[in-house]
Amino acid sequence: NTGVIFDNLDAESFRSRALETPANETARRRTMSSDQWDRLARNRARNATEHVKRLAELLGVSVESLEALSVGWDNTARAWTTPHRNGGGEITGLARRYSQPWTNSEGKVRLKDSELGTKLGLFFDPGSWSRGNGPVFVPEGASDVAALMTMDLASVGRPSNTGGVDQL
Repeated sequence: NTGVIFDNLDAESFRSRALETPANETARRRTMSSDQWDRLARNRARNATEHVKRLAELLGVSVESLEALSVGWDNTARAWTTPHRNGGGEITGLARRYSQPWTNSEGKVRLKDSELGTKLGLFFDPGSWSRGNGPVFVPEGASDVAALMTMDLASVGRPSNTGGVDQL
């Protein structure tokens, strides 16, 4: 935690402050271990029940599928978080889906990105990814994995159409 509280800022003020990441926070996030990412993901998921229900409604997927993917809530960024995992199931970072689109410093409208220091990986529930019916699907993104899980289909999501191949 950087010690900066953004809860009472409007969206534009938050974005300008969020871009001012302190150097010590940047360095810390670049060196986070899988255990540290796991603790952060668990912390984000701990009190995210209402936010997860809202995301399930928005995406048309089950709450159980999002919970199985360890979806959490980043109150500072106003974003849902989903762990990136390596092929062994260890967390290597967090993907973020913002509750509202925003424009970054380069003028690009963003709805998704990853936490600083994230090593892109796969989206899956290590405890049950292979328990679905039929073949294993390999879609792009966590929301597609949640949709397939809702249909009781086995899936492992990639971070992009070309990413994650080395982890499969």
